[in-house]
Amino acid sequence: MTIRRSRTILGRSREIFLALCGLTMLVAGCGQRVSDGTADDESSSESVTNTESVTDTSKTVAEPVAPDGTKSAKKSEPEIRYEPWPAIEKRIQAGGKVTVVDFWSLSCEPCLRELPSLAELARERDDEFDFVAIAVDFDGRQTKPPESYEPKILAVLKALDATFESYLCETASDTVFQAIDIPSIPAVFVYGADGKLLKKFVDTGDTAGFTYEDNVIPFLDELASGS
Repeated sequence: MTIRRSRTILGRSREIFLALCGLTMLVAGCGQRVSDGTADDESSSESVTNTESVTDTSKTVAEPVAPDGTKSAKKSEPEIRYEPWPAIEKRIQAGGKVTVVDFWSLSCEPCLRELPSLAELARERDDEFDFVAIAVDFDGRQTKPPESYEPKILAVLKALDATFESYLCETASDTVFQAIDIPSIPAVFVYGADGKLLKKFVDTGDTAGFTYEDNVIPFLDELASGS
């Protein structure tokens, strides 16, 4: 059965998430390219401090309780997988289920605005679809290896209570963009159960300004209904 969340609930989820992450500190810019390599160390340290506060806040959340009053098992922490783009692409194209793939970065404000919708969708419809998020923050600099972004990315995933599969791509972002033929992020790709690309949502052309609520979810509903 198809489940849709109201625009109000999704909007509220975004507001709460963005408030937790403190986007005025976390976001370095609005998302065409993920980085130009000129970000200063002071700005970076402020972002790390800010996202660490999100993690600290989560420690105060009460342990979940089951309906019968007993304590339920603790939720597993979000995990980040490190892979180059060819390996990630191979996993996606293995097929089996329709797969939603979200390319995002910490420096892309539109990406961060939509991540709560991805998280909500993954929790509601994981029986129908697979969901994969790929952080493309690494821009190829040896002084900023992929693992240097992990603290901030992990803080975002924890704030979202993310259940979707998450990768921190080890291939430089511009190389990834070239390989998948997109000019910028945000970008959401939908692959069929056979591993073939069905739809690209990018912030240019006829999908410019796309959102999960207005564009991605209706497309998934069409796939689910077989129309």
